[in-house]
Amino acid sequence: MTEPADLIGAFHNHPDRPHWAGLAQPVCELAASGDAVASELAAVAAEHLAELVLTVAGAMAEPLPVVVGGGLTGSAVGLHVAALLREQGLSVTLLDREPVLGAPLLARCAPG
Repeated sequence: MTEPADLIGAFHNHPDRPHWAGLAQPVCELAASGDAVASELAAVAAEHLAELVLTVAGAMAEPLPVVVGGGLTGSAVGLHVAALLREQGLSVTLLDREPVLGAPLLARCAPG
């Protein structure tokens, strides 16, 4: 791929999440080992994800707890997202089980 528009074809050729998650895994591993470029990529990705969560939280009358799960849980991106959200006063849990179990965890954390 040489042009940003080439991504359109790549997305159509590989619409499955595991493909794209698999591409992110080596970056997260390199970031965890201290690689400067991978660390910067992970930090920027975390900032974008945190911004999305904060946008949703800001639109709610009272922000709910946030659960970080799946492949992000222990990754450089997930840990950074959790830290950024906590800095903004949100309650964040790193899910240590299958992502589908995040909903019951949130239900237990909900007030009332």
